[in-house]
Amino acid sequence: MSDTPEQPASESAPRALRIRFVDGERPHLFWLATSERDKITFKVLSKRDRQSRIVVLVVEDAGRARRVLAHRSLPLDVPSGWLSQWVARLERDLMVRFRCYDLRHVQTKEEWVRTVKALGWLRDSEGEDS
Repeated sequence: MSDTPEQPASESAPRALRIRFVDGERPHLFWLATSERDKITFKVLSKRDRQSRIVVLVVEDAGRARRVLAHRSLPLDVPSGWLSQWVARLERDLMVRFRCYDLRHVQTKEEWVRTVKALGWLRDSEGEDS
């Protein structure tokens, strides 16, 4: 397995990670970091999808300018800690400190909306986009 998600993200990569609960998708682990120097927020977002994969999206968010840096699907049985180790390397490369949010407990759209509201992440589409 490669050390990094596919680079660069393809034109077909989504601009946000949409969680489709009705299709069996669930949030997984999210990491957020802000570069104080550049005022850029970096997001590593992951979800479990209905094909038993972990979908990972790496986003650079500078205000209204959002850019997908990487997008990849991994098998659900990816070695334990692989994604966390990859995020630690990304942290060093970007010179930021990521904070991890374990969202694997979220099982319904209602729980998702409550969670993103509590974290201050709610966007205009009822918390489906992150």
